[in-house]
Amino acid sequence: MQKTIWKPVVGYEGIYEVSDRFYVRKVERKKVNKVGVTTIYPFKEVSVYNHGDKDYFVSLRKDGKTRQIKLIKVVAEAFIENPNPAEFDMVTVNGEFKCFADMRLDMLEWVNRSIIQERRYRAAGVNSFSEGLSTNFPGIYAERRNGMETGKYIAKVRFKGDKGQKVIGRFNSPEEAKITRDRYIKNRRLDG
Repeated sequence: MQKTIWKPVVGYEGIYEVSDRFYVRKVERKKVNKVGVTTIYPFKEVSVYNHGDKDYFVSLRKDGKTRQIKLIKVVAEAFIENPNPAEFDMVTVNGEFKCFADMRLDMLEWVNRSIIQERRYRAAGVNSFSEGLSTNFPGIYAERRNGMETGKYIAKVRFKGDKGQKVIGRFNSPEEAKITRDRYIKNRRLDG
C-alpha cells in the first residue's frame, strides 16, 4: 500500500495539512501558557461534511475566523498545479464517487464557470450554449428541462452594473417574449 503524502493547506501553512487521500488534519503544535508550562497538541483530523449534495466541505480556522472550504479545492491547491490561476478558479471532479474517500487526485481538474456550464449543456444533449437554446432574438431562449424543450420561451435581460441576467418571464412564443423584453428595456431606460 502506498504511503500517504501530507502537504500544507494553502493559506493555512503551519496550522493544517491535507493528504493525497482527501483527509485534512490540524498539525501537531506546542503551546506555552502564562506560567511557562508547555502543552503538546497532537495531530487532529478535521471533520469532512456535506450539505446533502456531492460537495464536501471542511471548516478551517485562522486568526479567530472560520471558513468553510470545498474539500476538493483544498486538495487541488496543494497537489495539482493550476495551469492558469487568472482563468481557472474552480475545481471539479471528473468521474463517479459515492463518498469523498472514493475520490483520487487524477479525478480533479481546474476549470472555470464557462467550462462547467458547457459540460452541463452537453449532458443535457445540447452541443453548446447557443445551439438549441437560443432563438433568432437576442435575450430570448427556448426553455429546456431534462434535455427536452418545453415549448416555452424565456426572456432575459442584463443591464450594465447588474450581477447577472434578470429573467423577465416565460412566454408561449419567441415573438411574444421579444415584445415584452423590448418593452421592459424601454421602460427601464425611461425610468432611470
